[in-house]
Amino acid sequence: MAAMALTLRRTRHPARIELTPLLDVIFLLLTMFMFNQLVAHQAELLNFRLPQLSTGQLAEDVDLLAVSIDADGQVYINREPTDEAELSGRLSEAMNQPTPPSVYLQVEAGQGSIDRAPMVIRITQIMRSAGVESFSFVGSPDE
Repeated sequence: MAAMALTLRRTRHPARIELTPLLDVIFLLLTMFMFNQLVAHQAELLNFRLPQLSTGQLAEDVDLLAVSIDADGQVYINREPTDEAELSGRLSEAMNQPTPPSVYLQVEAGQGSIDRAPMVIRITQIMRSAGVESFSFVGSPDE
């Protein structure tokens, strides 16, 4: 028997570049960039360390009102625990005295269980609405 020559028929297609997958990738990237721009402006939590104070001067012996925020977010007035409503009332009462006291705001250094930066802003707004014209930040000096 004679060996049969096996030939395969192949049709030649012209070479071409498919644009559909390329366009899909471009639109996917465009969508991702647009979405990231929308999300990038919304910061829910700012985690930072409060620095130790290294400048300033010793406080004079004056009538004062100390507002403190501890590491866990508890607010104190002259070392007495309080909430925001009571804080506003006591500050308003103190500012209506003939000689209003000096107001100091102290944020305890160190890592806490919550982000205290929004609390500092909120307490500052409460102080302003209660009539506190000026206040000072105080803290512990560096060791």
